[in-house]
Amino acid sequence: MTPVDDWSRVLWVEDNAAIVRALGRHWAFPAMPVVETAEEALVKLEAAALAGEPYLVLIADYVLPGMDGVALCEQARKISETTRRVIVSAYTELLNPVQLMNDGVVQYVLPKPFSVADMQGMFRRLMQRRRDDTTTASGTRIRA
Repeated sequence: MTPVDDWSRVLWVEDNAAIVRALGRHWAFPAMPVVETAEEALVKLEAAALAGEPYLVLIADYVLPGMDGVALCEQARKISETTRRVIVSAYTELLNPVQLMNDGVVQYVLPKPFSVADMQGMFRRLMQRRRDDTTTASGTRIRA
């Protein structure tokens, strides 16, 4: 069973062409939208939110041209609080993953290199948390 029902609602921001090719060729994940810059991602995020279909997950490389992945996730949070945000980085020592998660900037930090199993586990946890965060029929939050 795949952890994500609609892969077109997962946006990956990655400027490394080799990783983008690997996603399409070697991974056990269907094609998902990939953009190379934070600015392109913000345009897509805003359009999806305005259409009433915000992305389920935003995966952003930490090192991007222009705006870095953390700043992108901060902006994405303002556009859609329901979009789960992930930072992927080979430089996790430069980040404070616990602080980023505690502050609500991201829900997950995935260190590079990572495996298909790492990605599948991440998606399972993110989608379970999304289900846990849904509202009950009475409209009360199950979980913050």
